[in-house]
Amino acid sequence: MASVNELKDVLKETLEEKGVLTKIRAKIRAEIFNTLNDQGTEKAPVSSENMIINELIREYMEFNNYNHALSVFIPETGQPQQPPFDRNFIAKKLKIIEDKNTRDLPLLYGIVYGVKKMVTKDLVQESQNNTVSQKLGKTQFADDLNDNDTSNFQGQQSKGGDNKPLYQNIFN
Repeated sequence: MASVNELKDVLKETLEEKGVLTKIRAKIRAEIFNTLNDQGTEKAPVSSENMIINELIREYMEFNNYNHALSVFIPETGQPQQPPFDRNFIAKKLKIIEDKNTRDLPLLYGIVYGVKKMVTKDLVQESQNNTVSQKLGKTQFADDLNDNDTSNFQGQQSKGGDNKPLYQNIFN
């Protein structure tokens, strides 16, 4: 016959495998946060910019089924339980152009894709500029490079001394 401790261990393992314990822990954390948050301290109103950012994060969390994180995120940020803006409003406000391939994805994916696309375009353009300067010989652009003046490059320079724009370090 199994001991009480063995039964507890089997029960705990089964609940963990089914994800029940994770849900319970997230619910407890959310309730603790709500209780602590409701102690008479009034939260500052959320700005419209923060509300839009929070909605982008909410949509991303819902899409990826991060329900436990979302159960803490919503009360912590002061967002209403129901989204205050619809997706079309946010897309229009942020000037995000959607097509049939992106309508089913969170807007945050589109933003990241757009930034990555712009960075790639900048890198290709910079590469072409370097090729042109090599073909033309010693130009002002080449003089700038020889003088280690990197102020003509797009993006902030990294502090590592490699004179790469920060975005190159991020995406490499």
